[in-house]
Amino acid sequence: MLTITREQVLQEIAELGTPLENVFTITSGNEDDAVIVLWYPEIGLRELIIEDNELYHACVNYLRDVGVRQFASWRELEEAQMKEQWLGWNTCSDWRRWEKNAEELAKKAARIVK
Repeated sequence: MLTITREQVLQEIAELGTPLENVFTITSGNEDDAVIVLWYPEIGLRELIIEDNELYHACVNYLRDVGVRQFASWRELEEAQMKEQWLGWNTCSDWRRWEKNAEELAKKAARIVK
Protein backbone atom coordinates (compact mmCIF):
# COMPACT_ATOMS: atom_id res chain seq x y z
CA MET A 1 0.00 0.00 0.00
CA LEU A 2 1.44 3.34 -1.06
CA THR A 3 1.31 6.35 1.18
CA ILE A 4 0.44 9.72 -0.26
CA THR A 5 2.72 12.46 0.96
CA ARG A 6 1.65 15.96 1.91
CA GLU A 7 3.78 17.23 -0.99
CA GLN A 8 1.77 15.11 -3.45
CA VAL A 9 -1.47 16.53 -2.09
CA LEU A 10 -0.18 20.09 -2.22
CA GLN A 11 1.01 19.55 -5.80
CA GLU A 12 -2.39 18.17 -6.83
CA ILE A 13 -4.17 21.13 -5.22
CA ALA A 14 -1.73 23.64 -6.75
CA GLU A 15 -2.42 22.22 -10.22
CA LEU A 16 -6.16 23.00 -9.96
CA GLY A 17 -5.59 26.43 -11.43
CA THR A 18 -8.00 28.19 -9.09
CA PRO A 19 -7.65 29.63 -5.58
CA LEU A 20 -8.95 27.62 -2.62
CA GLU A 21 -11.89 30.01 -2.19
CA ASN A 22 -13.11 28.61 -5.52
CA VAL A 23 -12.80 24.98 -4.40
CA PHE A 24 -15.73 23.26 -2.68
CA THR A 25 -16.82 19.84 -1.58
CA ILE A 26 -20.24 18.29 -1.81
CA THR A 27 -20.64 15.68 0.86
CA SER A 28 -24.24 14.49 0.44
CA GLY A 29 -24.03 13.36 4.06
CA ASN A 30 -20.99 11.15 3.45
CA GLU A 31 -17.60 12.84 3.78
CA ASP A 32 -15.82 9.71 2.55
CA ASP A 33 -17.44 10.10 -0.86
CA ALA A 34 -17.21 13.87 -1.16
CA VAL A 35 -17.19 15.45 -4.60
CA ILE A 36 -14.54 18.08 -5.21
CA VAL A 37 -15.95 20.98 -7.21
CA LEU A 38 -14.04 23.86 -8.78
CA TRP A 39 -15.42 27.26 -9.75
CA TYR A 40 -13.84 28.92 -12.77
CA PRO A 41 -15.47 32.35 -13.35
CA GLU A 42 -14.92 32.15 -17.12
CA ILE A 43 -16.11 28.56 -17.50
CA GLY A 44 -18.40 27.55 -14.62
CA LEU A 45 -18.49 24.70 -12.12
CA ARG A 46 -16.44 21.58 -12.76
CA GLU A 47 -16.17 18.35 -10.82
CA LEU A 48 -12.63 17.19 -10.17
CA ILE A 49 -11.95 13.53 -10.80
CA ILE A 50 -8.86 12.03 -9.19
CA GLU A 51 -8.44 8.48 -10.36
CA ASP A 52 -5.99 7.48 -7.63
CA ASN A 53 -8.32 6.65 -4.74
CA GLU A 54 -5.70 7.22 -2.05
CA LEU A 55 -4.74 10.61 -3.51
CA TYR A 56 -8.43 11.52 -3.86
CA HIS A 57 -9.12 10.80 -0.17
CA ALA A 58 -5.96 12.64 0.89
CA CYS A 59 -7.07 15.69 -1.14
CA VAL A 60 -10.61 15.60 0.31
CA ASN A 61 -9.17 15.41 3.82
CA TYR A 62 -6.76 18.27 3.10
CA LEU A 63 -9.56 20.45 1.70
CA ARG A 64 -11.73 19.73 4.72
CA ASP A 65 -8.84 20.50 7.09
CA VAL A 66 -8.09 23.86 5.44
CA GLY A 67 -11.77 24.75 5.64
CA VAL A 68 -12.99 24.90 2.07
CA ARG A 69 -16.70 25.50 1.86
CA GLN A 70 -18.83 22.37 2.00
CA PHE A 71 -22.26 21.84 0.52
CA ALA A 72 -24.77 19.05 1.03
CA SER A 73 -25.77 18.89 -2.65
CA TRP A 74 -25.18 20.33 -6.11
CA ARG A 75 -28.44 22.23 -5.74
CA GLU A 76 -27.29 23.89 -2.53
CA LEU A 77 -24.01 24.89 -4.19
CA GLU A 78 -25.77 26.32 -7.27
CA GLU A 79 -28.24 28.24 -5.09
CA ALA A 80 -25.34 29.81 -3.17
CA GLN A 81 -23.65 30.70 -6.45
CA MET A 82 -26.70 32.60 -7.71
CA LYS A 83 -27.73 34.11 -4.38
CA GLU A 84 -24.20 35.37 -3.68
CA GLN A 85 -23.63 36.25 -7.35
CA TRP A 86 -20.13 34.85 -7.57
CA LEU A 87 -17.85 36.53 -10.10
CA GLY A 88 -18.89 35.17 -13.49
CA TRP A 89 -22.09 33.48 -12.28
CA ASN A 90 -24.12 35.00 -15.16
CA THR A 91 -21.35 35.43 -17.74
CA CYS A 92 -19.44 32.13 -17.62
CA SER A 93 -19.68 29.82 -20.61
CA ASP A 94 -22.01 27.44 -18.72
CA TRP A 95 -24.49 30.29 -18.08
CA ARG A 96 -24.34 31.52 -21.68
CA ARG A 97 -24.94 27.97 -22.92
CA TRP A 98 -27.90 27.57 -20.53
CA GLU A 99 -29.30 30.96 -21.54
CA LYS A 100 -29.06 30.08 -25.25
CA ASN A 101 -30.82 26.75 -24.69
CA ALA A 102 -33.55 28.47 -22.66
CA GLU A 103 -34.12 30.99 -25.47
CA GLU A 104 -34.36 28.21 -28.06
CA LEU A 105 -36.85 26.28 -25.92
CA ALA A 106 -38.94 29.43 -25.43
CA LYS A 107 -39.04 29.96 -29.21
CA LYS A 108 -40.11 26.34 -29.78
CA ALA A 109 -42.79 26.64 -27.10
CA ALA A 110 -44.07 29.86 -28.66
CA ARG A 111 -44.39 28.14 -32.08
CA ILE A 112 -46.27 25.22 -30.52
CA VAL A 113 -48.70 27.52 -28.70
CA LYS A 114 -49.53 29.44 -31.91
